[in-house]
Amino acid sequence: MQPTATSLSIDRSLLRPCAKLPLLGNGGMVTRLHFSKLVITMYGDCRRKHQALIDSVNTMNRRGKKNEAR
Repeated sequence: MQPTATSLSIDRSLLRPCAKLPLLGNGGMVTRLHFSKLVITMYGDCRRKHQALIDSVNTMNRRGKKNEAR
């Protein structure tokens, strides 16, 4: 049986929302540096996850169109 757009599934981890960003507490320059690094890392993780979700949906759409053409 050929896969169809409805028979494919998306990894559940891609369907979860991105983590909420922490609030910056009071602190000095080191605290701000650590906070900035954390936020940048979290953004990168969310961006990769979002791109993977987009890629999965695009793959499903392409496969669905191939099956419609048959």
